[in-house]
Amino acid sequence: MPCWEFAACQLPLLVMMVSRHCLQHSCRKPKRTSNHVCVGAMMNALQINPNWKSYYHHPEKATLGAINAMLPAGKIIGFLFVAPFSNSFGRKTALMLSFAITVVGAAIQTASNNLGVLIFSRFFLGFGCGVMSQPSPILLAEMAYPPHRGKLTALYHCFYVRTETTLDLQST
Repeated sequence: MPCWEFAACQLPLLVMMVSRHCLQHSCRKPKRTSNHVCVGAMMNALQINPNWKSYYHHPEKATLGAINAMLPAGKIIGFLFVAPFSNSFGRKTALMLSFAITVVGAAIQTASNNLGVLIFSRFFLGFGCGVMSQPSPILLAEMAYPPHRGKLTALYHCFYVRTETTLDLQST
């Protein structure tokens, strides 16, 4: 396996480890919280910040709700497109495209200068996250050695707990 393919396969784990660690310690939430709760708490904390409010011209309640709702809405729409795309072009291609979409969505969100761009970026980011989640366990099952396939697939969604525990032990 070429070096860049190995790095691309390890990228989701690295991003999950780093973001999990940073979000957990920046939110000061109790341990064993989910990333979605912490990200939502961070977005809500931004929305009550006076500087954020004045930058976006004091948005109304419905607009604030739309900003928060666009991430899960993008995920739902991403789920609709991912199966036909990954079956036609391959799961690795779908994952690499979803990584690129997620990074671009995060960059657009960071550089957003008005509410329209912020709402679009949240949707775009959610779309990338939605596309990322479907082909990952299937690709893992396809690439795993047959005697280990069931165990690895069953543990797929449990790895974040192990990662969090490891990072917590290292940070104490």
